[in-house]
Amino acid sequence: VLPEQNLVQFENTIKLSDMAERAINKDKKSINDAQFLSEAEKLIGKEAAMEYLQAVKLNYYTSVADYENFANAAIQYYAHPETANPDELMKAATVISEHSKNTVALKKAAEWVESSVMKGETEENTYLLAKLYSKIGKHDLAKDFAETSRRLSTSAGQDTSKADQLLKEINKK
Repeated sequence: VLPEQNLVQFENTIKLSDMAERAINKDKKSINDAQFLSEAEKLIGKEAAMEYLQAVKLNYYTSVADYENFANAAIQYYAHPETANPDELMKAATVISEHSKNTVALKKAAEWVESSVMKGETEENTYLLAKLYSKIGKHDLAKDFAETSRRLSTSAGQDTSKADQLLKEINKK
């Protein structure tokens, strides 16, 4: 038997999922924020409803390959990156680096990855930071981090082809 609090939480999750489904217009590939929030706020409050909506947007926009709306939703959802799951931030930054041309989103993703790098350099986070720096025109920094990624990959016995390819692209600029 589930404690009452767990049961309420479970029921709320189902209700929120249904609300999100009703707010999604699959033909227009959009989400009706006002519709979702008007229902969800009654159930879980304004702040939690906004947070849930942003999470829905991240998942939905990725599923329909709407990466510009994904980038905007990610910026809102991760407005306080210090409290976010670092792996989720890296995934969002990766999607933005691969699909967005929005300079604001690219710079914000670079900030998220910078904080990851400051906690510890890995071949993945230094590569991603190099890629983001390259896209926002910081070519000297991009080159430095791509070289760091290649060095870390080599020392870990990992494939260096992504870093090598990025270095070739950077050197052409």
